[in-house]
Amino acid sequence: MRVELVFDFQMRRDSVSIPKCGSVALGRSGNRLIEAVETDIGGGAAYLDTWVRLEKVAEVED
Repeated sequence: MRVELVFDFQMRRDSVSIPKCGSVALGRSGNRLIEAVETDIGGGAAYLDTWVRLEKVAEVED
């Protein structure tokens, strides 16, 4: 998934925040990165425990 990074120096260095928006069908949603796992308490979705790796890629013209 291609993203544009915006740095927020108030966040932890080992954290990424993805705003709630986009379309899963169009491949523009952070939900594509989240494994369907339940929490150990309450059976809810474990949204805040997903590891990602960021890699720089060459710019592509649209």
